[in-house]
Amino acid sequence: MSRLEDLSDDILMECLELLDVFQVFVSFFHLNQRFDQILTDERLLPTFDSNNVSSNGQFVKFSISVLPTICQNLTSLALIGGHLTQYSSNWSNDMFPSLKCLTIVGSSRPDLITVLLLKCSNLFKLRLDTCDYPGNKIDNIVSAIIYDNWLPSLKIFEMITQYRLNSFSKPEITNNQTTNSLEHVKLKCTALDLNSIIQHSPQLKTLTVNCKNNRSARVVEDLIKKDEKQDYTTGPFVKPPFDTYRISPIGVAYEDPGVIIDSQLMMVRLPEDERVRVLEIVHSYLNEKRCTKHELLSIIAYLGHASRVISPLHYSVSLSIACRLDPLIWAWIPSCELGMVCLPLISVTWTQLVTFTLISVRWNCSLTQLVQPALGAIGRTN
Repeated sequence: MSRLEDLSDDILMECLELLDVFQVFVSFFHLNQRFDQILTDERLLPTFDSNNVSSNGQFVKFSISVLPTICQNLTSLALIGGHLTQYSSNWSNDMFPSLKCLTIVGSSRPDLITVLLLKCSNLFKLRLDTCDYPGNKIDNIVSAIIYDNWLPSLKIFEMITQYRLNSFSKPEITNNQTTNSLEHVKLKCTALDLNSIIQHSPQLKTLTVNCKNNRSARVVEDLIKKDEKQDYTTGPFVKPPFDTYRISPIGVAYEDPGVIIDSQLMMVRLPEDERVRVLEIVHSYLNEKRCTKHELLSIIAYLGHASRVISPLHYSVSLSIACRLDPLIWAWIPSCELGMVCLPLISVTWTQLVTFTLISVRWNCSLTQLVQPALGAIGRTN
């Protein structure tokens, strides 16, 4: 095929679906009768990102003349705050039954977000980026999604925030309460929210949370002032000796797959199936006299040691006493109770080194490097 117009309608539609619908209409609408029919064909499943619109005037014109004609077939929609407000004045009859992915960035109008979500009955992924501002009601939307199953088809929910202050936790689930269908959740919340979120999300596969509550920092500030009055600290301070927004209270963080970091119980633990897998892999290496360089690198503690015990340019090496030291340590870590390691052992900076004594050998390394990515990577071939 040497010419675009020689392609069949179906192939043309597949090509056009790879482009943003704004760019498609600017380039091809009113080009000829055939393209006009293709662009309004119900089989075309377009996507729209308002960041591709260079001016507000262009967006207003596009939202009035084009969006109403394609909203039924739109599969992905991304709106920045100002465009959401402008579009809201023209969307009275617009519905989005085919919309699977919705992204809203920088909107201070939770009422408009609510109206738009009610128009998206089959939403699969929702991303709210910096849509919470002091005093607005974005938490009501989050609570409705997580606790009231407001969007039954929603599987992926992300809320990126900067001003998260309050808890949106609810009582524990009862027989008459609904559960959601969420599988992947990423948000900022307080430690009190986590138990409720997990209980209301039985299909949850990954949960990424940032436990941060600025109110705890304000409590710390009050405590410092009380210590000043009782001469426990030297003051007064012009400002607290920390930035309140940087203070994070104790919470719980879940990492899936691999390592679970629990800062309430102050421990790092492996899921049971992962612990058993790591033990089997390590013991299999310890029973071998030789192994490949790739296998040894997947279990070695740190590259500095690897450079000393692995001969250059050799793909197979003997498992000498020096080489067996690290597998022995790796065998010890998941052999602990439930594969746990106390957090104080790994709460170090990259410049701090923890001296770890095991089988009469002093082993200096950062346990953060070991427990977090390495345990999950042991025995992986890719």
